[in-house]
Amino acid sequence: MAAAFIVVNRLCVCVCVYVCAQLYDYPKFGTPFKQGSRYYYYYNSGLQAQYVLYSQAELGAEGVVLLDPNTLSDDGTIALKVRILIHTIQYNCM
Repeated sequence: MAAAFIVVNRLCVCVCVYVCAQLYDYPKFGTPFKQGSRYYYYYNSGLQAQYVLYSQAELGAEGVVLLDPNTLSDDGTIALKVRILIHTIQYNCM
């Protein structure tokens, strides 16, 4: 009886992991924000470990990958924790 329970228990765990992975496998967008004259947003295509930072010139334009922390290491141990964007500020002196 104990051996049969263990096999069934492992099967349930495998099914649960598979179903949970499917539940999280959908595109996710972060809130877009404007910095200077450009727009930025985070996007995760589904089961990526971290969100990818995109940049675009206008709201309707196609986004360009600015930083993909998933490519910084093969095993996914490097993470992006701080966001700092520097832009040019023009001052008008009268």
